Amino acid sequence: MGFIELTVESAVRSLPLGWSTLVGRHPGMTWRIDHADVPLVWLELRWFPDAACWGWRALSEVERTQGVQRRAPALPPGWSRADPYLRVRIGAVSLRVADPAPPEPFLVDLLHDTPIVGAALWDIVTVHDDKAQPVAGSAVCAQPLLDHGVIAQGGHLYRVHLPTPRIGGEDRFGALGAPGCTLTIMEPEPRCFEATFEWVGREGEIRLSGEFARILVPYALVRVEGLGDGWLDTEGAHALWLEAGGNPRSPPNRLLWLRAHLQQHLAREGVSSPGLAFERRTRGNQRSFRLGMQPDNIEILAPSMALTDETAGRLGSSVTGSPKTAMH
Repeated sequence: MGFIELTVESAVRSLPLGWSTLVGRHPGMTWRIDHADVPLVWLELRWFPDAACWGWRALSEVERTQGVQRRAPALPPGWSRADPYLRVRIGAVSLRVADPAPPEPFLVDLLHDTPIVGAALWDIVTVHDDKAQPVAGSAVCAQPLLDHGVIAQGGHLYRVHLPTPRIGGEDRFGALGAPGCTLTIMEPEPRCFEATFEWVGREGEIRLSGEFARILVPYALVRVEGLGDGWLDTEGAHALWLEAGGNPRSPPNRLLWLRAHLQQHLAREGVSSPGLAFERRTRGNQRSFRLGMQPDNIEILAPSMALTDETAGRLGSSVTGSPKTAMH
């Protein structure tokens, strides 16, 4: 199975890789690194079956992240091939893919931040295709678990990691940037949002609420209005996110984790190429993002989030393209 070798100063750990693995200082990461050199959300490593290789990309601190960037034709833009002899480093922390084999099932003991693999795994769950079923009588869980599901056993909490997040390994939906994909954002109550993705010619839809819907609001607003051609840096997105009801105690880097968490959720729902949900652009030391959809395919029905001239003025340099029109 795929493993990384993680080095923190002089300490070395071997950790398994899921189909998508997030590394950073935030507790919500697949593997949390409690070190001052590491940002809250640092890297994502992902298995690309078509290329039969692992890829990596920096989600923050791009300038401080050192690593050879090897492009491969089968990898999406922004991804580099993670070969075993290439090490990615930030300060006193580094990692490399020690075993480039495809991902296999594993658990994470959330209380001790340790992996459970091999025979110990099968004592807790059985795995069939894209679902895990707790062993009879050993865990409190009535339904089969999908990727990132959590079970309880003997005073421990375990998070399940499966080789693929998709049912039967197939995409149920197309890409977010496809011509037939539409996004509708509604505000049934002030600062409470619901978002719905639909695809022409595909049955079903994806409905989002809570933080999954809220993180879409800033990028959808500037994309629809054409402000800065839809490009928005983290500080500007954070300001709009706070206006949309985001936690005022959360720093701007919180949005990095929210974007990555949303992309993982979309992948579990069966969206094709969820990593393209947000486009990324770097100009010098400034990084900006925009929603990877055409403005005509986005509808916002949120009275509290009208992008006024005053709001656009406060964003200032946070929008990094050429404004289309004055805001209304």
